[in-house]
Amino acid sequence: MWAVIGNPALRAIGVSKVSLGLASGIIGSLIVLFGIETLGFGPGMLGMIFAIGGIFSVLDALSAGSLTHRFGLGKTLTAGFQIWGATAFLIPLAHGPFLLAGAGLAAVQLFDFGVTIYEVNEMSLRRRITPYRMLGRVNSSMEVNLLGAQLASAVLGGILAQLAGIRWALAVGSCLMVAGGVWLLLSIVWRIGVVPESDVS
Repeated sequence: MWAVIGNPALRAIGVSKVSLGLASGIIGSLIVLFGIETLGFGPGMLGMIFAIGGIFSVLDALSAGSLTHRFGLGKTLTAGFQIWGATAFLIPLAHGPFLLAGAGLAAVQLFDFGVTIYEVNEMSLRRRITPYRMLGRVNSSMEVNLLGAQLASAVLGGILAQLAGIRWALAVGSCLMVAGGVWLLLSIVWRIGVVPESDVS
């Protein structure tokens, strides 16, 4: 944990991972319930919509390398995080006729590539700036923070949905995601280009 806290770039990534965990815990725990009970979709239709995100995530993971080469490691991962966070607001905003609401959820899946690009580049940056002897501890700290945040926010999402409604709870999840992107934008991570392997000792 101290290896993460003591490095400005790793610290910023760690905060973004917690933000990702909080947001995904709330959204992930409520989106199916929202789609079925609020929007009126059947499980089959929701499955088809979610499948769109899976397909595009695979395709965009393959393009992450070229984007990173063009724009730099820090800018690419930060932009990916912000894209996912901003488009997540389309989930609580989905409403109206069946086709319109479905189009809103489908649009979110189309932009799901943002979090994929973030994850690919975040892992690459973490590996390149962390001394090899510390890599295992840094990776485990990041994953514990992510999973811990997901578990806590899944409970928080249920409480928020009970108190304020599912839409508002999903909006809070989206705000948490955007906050993580803003944190990265204001941190040293945004200014990092491509870090050579030889820089790690």
